[in-house]
Amino acid sequence: MLFVAPLFSQKFANKEYYLIDSLVLDDLSKNDYQLIDSILKKYHKTTEDTSKIELVSFIIEECWDDNVWPKYNDWVYHAVDKKLKNTSEINENTKKALLKFYAGSINNKGYLAGKKGDVGKQKKFYNESLEIQKKIGDEQGIATSLNNIGFIYYKQGDILNGLDYFTRSLKIREKTGEKKGVAQGLNNIGDIYYTQGDVEKALDCHKKSLRLWREINNKRGEGTSLNNIGTIYNDQLNELIKVKADSQDISQKRELALSYFNESLKIREVNGNRRGVAVSLINIGAVYEKTQDVAFINKALVNYKASLLINEELGNKYGVSQSLSRISNIMIKRGEIEKAREYAAKALEIAQEMGYPKDIYSSAKRLSDIAKEEALSLFTTSSPKKAALWREAYEMQELFIQMKDSVNNEKTKKAAIRTQAKYEYEKKKMINDANHEKELAIKKKENEKQKILTITSIGGFLLVLLLLFSVFSRLKITKKQKLKIKDAHDKLEEKNHEITESITYAERIQRAILPPEKELFDSLKDCFVFYKPKDIVAGDFYWLQNIGDIVLYATADCTGHGVPGAMVSVVCHNALNRAVREYNLLEPGSILDKTTEIVIETFERSGEDKYIRDGMDIALCALNLKTKELQFAGDNNPFYLVRNGELIETKGDKQPIGSYAKSKPFTNHKVKLAEGDLVYTFSDGYADQFGWPKGKKFMYKQFKEFLLSISVYSMDKQRESVENNFDEWKGDLFQIDDVCVIGVKV
Repeated sequence: MLFVAPLFSQKFANKEYYLIDSLVLDDLSKNDYQLIDSILKKYHKTTEDTSKIELVSFIIEECWDDNVWPKYNDWVYHAVDKKLKNTSEINENTKKALLKFYAGSINNKGYLAGKKGDVGKQKKFYNESLEIQKKIGDEQGIATSLNNIGFIYYKQGDILNGLDYFTRSLKIREKTGEKKGVAQGLNNIGDIYYTQGDVEKALDCHKKSLRLWREINNKRGEGTSLNNIGTIYNDQLNELIKVKADSQDISQKRELALSYFNESLKIREVNGNRRGVAVSLINIGAVYEKTQDVAFINKALVNYKASLLINEELGNKYGVSQSLSRISNIMIKRGEIEKAREYAAKALEIAQEMGYPKDIYSSAKRLSDIAKEEALSLFTTSSPKKAALWREAYEMQELFIQMKDSVNNEKTKKAAIRTQAKYEYEKKKMINDANHEKELAIKKKENEKQKILTITSIGGFLLVLLLLFSVFSRLKITKKQKLKIKDAHDKLEEKNHEITESITYAERIQRAILPPEKELFDSLKDCFVFYKPKDIVAGDFYWLQNIGDIVLYATADCTGHGVPGAMVSVVCHNALNRAVREYNLLEPGSILDKTTEIVIETFERSGEDKYIRDGMDIALCALNLKTKELQFAGDNNPFYLVRNGELIETKGDKQPIGSYAKSKPFTNHKVKLAEGDLVYTFSDGYADQFGWPKGKKFMYKQFKEFLLSISVYSMDKQRESVENNFDEWKGDLFQIDDVCVIGVKV
C-alpha cells in the first residue's frame, strides 16, 4: 500500500537495527515484539550471512502481523538476490541454502498476491517457487508449493487438479515425517471431501489434523482444525433442520458446532490472528442464523458486521465477499430487500473478480431469489420493471446453475465416468456436419428449457403442498394446544435467557474495540480510567491512538445506552479510526469535523426520508509527550485541568457529532501543560446520577469539587475514590446512564 503526502510522521524503529522501514514497535503485539527482539539479538551477534538470512526467515514464519512479516520477506528476497548475483564468492552448498530461502520468499509473495485478489500473479509466484525447489531438491519446499497451487485450483472449482496437488504434497510430507505439513495436507484434503459431500471422511481428516497440531503445539493450525470440525457439525445441523428432526437433537448439534467455533475463536483472539477471528465470527453467526428467533438472528448480524469490519481493514477480498453475502441473507429475513440486493451485488462482484465458483453460486442464487420476490410483488401489474426483474432473476438463475455444476461436478467422484465423458466430448468434436451441430444445439436448448419448466412446476407443486401441510398442521396445533401460565412463564424465561446471551456476546465484541487498560497505561503513563456501563453493553466508550510522540485519546458518549447505544458507538468508533488512519488527521478539531462527516454519511445510507439523527458527545485530546502541549476539541463535553490546587474548565462546542442544523467547524484549543498538571475527561453519566441523600443528581459543581479534592492522591487511589464515591452516591438507586472518566497526570 502506498501513502502519498502524509500529514504526520510516526516514530519508526531504527532501521539499522530492525532492518526494515516504517516499523512501529508500539503497534506490535507482545508475542511479535518478543519474537523480533530475540531473533535480532542473535542476528547482530552472527557474522555469517546465510545464518542471518535464516534467522530473518524464522521471523517471517512465526510473526502474526500481516503489516510486518511481508517487510521482512522483502528483506530476505533482496538480500538473497544480491548474494546470488555474486555466485563466484559462494560454494555449492551455500548457494543451495540461499536458493531455498529465495524460493520461500517468492512463495510468500504468492500468498500476499492472493490476499489482494490477484490470483494470476499468485499462481505465477507459486510455480516460480516450485521450479526453484525442484532444481535444488528441496522436498519440504516442493510439498509446500504443491499444496499452495492445489489450494488455488480448489478455490476455483477445479477439484480434480486441487485433489491431485494436495495428494502429491501429502505423500512427500508423510515420507519426510514433517508433522506440520502432514497436518496441513490432511486439512486440505478434508476440505475437498467436505465440498464433495463426503462428511465422514472430511471429519476423519480434520480430527487427525487437529491431533497433529496439538502434538506440535501449533496454535494457528489448531484454530483452523477446530473451525473446520465446527463447520462439519454445522453442516450436519443443516441436515437435521431440513428433515425436521427432534428439537433436542438439533439443539445438541447446534451446541456442538458452537463449542468448536468458540474454542477456535478464543485461540485466534489470544494469538492476534485477526483473519481467523473474522472467519470464526462468520461461522458462529451462521449457526445463530438458522433459527427463527429474532434475538439469534440479530446476534448473527452483529457477528457478520464485525467480520466485515475486520476483513475490510485487512484488505481480505474473499472475506469481505463472504461477510457481504451473509449480511445480505439477514437483510432478506428482516424484509430489507434493497439492502439485501446491495450487499449481494457487492459480494457477487468480488467473487467474480476472484473467480471463485462457490461464492459466485451463492450470491447469484440470492440475487435471483430477490428479483423473483420483487417481481412477484408486482403480480397485479404489467410493466417494464416487472419484465426487467424476471429477466434479472433468469440471468442470475442461469449463473447459479452454471456455478453449481462447476462446484458439484460429478466427474470428480468416479474416474470411469470422467474417462467416458472425455471420450464422448472428443467424439463430438469430430462431427463436422454444421446442420447436425445446429440440430444438437436446438435440441439441447429445448431440453434445458423443458428442464427449467419441469423443475419450476415441481417446485411450485411442492410449495403448494408444503403450504397446505403447514396450514393444516397449524390448525391442528391450534385446536389441541391449551396454553398454561407455567408454559408461558417457561417460554418467557427462555427468551429472556437467549436475549441476555445475545447481549452478553455483543458486549464481548464491543469490549474488543476498546483499548486494553495496559495499552492506555503504556501510552499515557500515569493515568486511570473508570468505565461503568449502565447495561451489559454501552453507548459510552473510550478511544486511543498513538501517532509518534502524540497520544490521541477520548471519552465519548453516544446517543442512548444498552444495545442501541452500543450500535451507535461502533459506528462512531469506526469513524474516529478512519479520520486518523485514512485521512491522516492529527488536530482534534479537524478529526471531529471529519468524524461528523463520516457518521452523517453512514446514517444517511439507510435510504429513509428522514435519516437517523443519532451521534455522540466527545472530549478528544491530543497530548504531545515531548513538548507537553495538549490540544483539545469537544462537542458538548469539556475537559478539566487541575493545576496548583485550582480547577480550570475548557468547554467544547455546543454541537454533537452527527446531524445538526447549525453545525460549524469544531474549535481546536491548545494548552501548554506543566509537570504535575492533571487532565480529566468524562461523559455526563457521573454528574447526572441520582443518589444520596434526597434522590438528586450529583451535578457538575459537586463533580468539580470532588475531582479537586482527590487530585492530591496517586492515580490508582484516584480511580478507587471515583468508583467508591459513585457507588456510595448511587446507593440502592438504579444507574441511569453509562459512565466513563479518564484522568491523566503529566
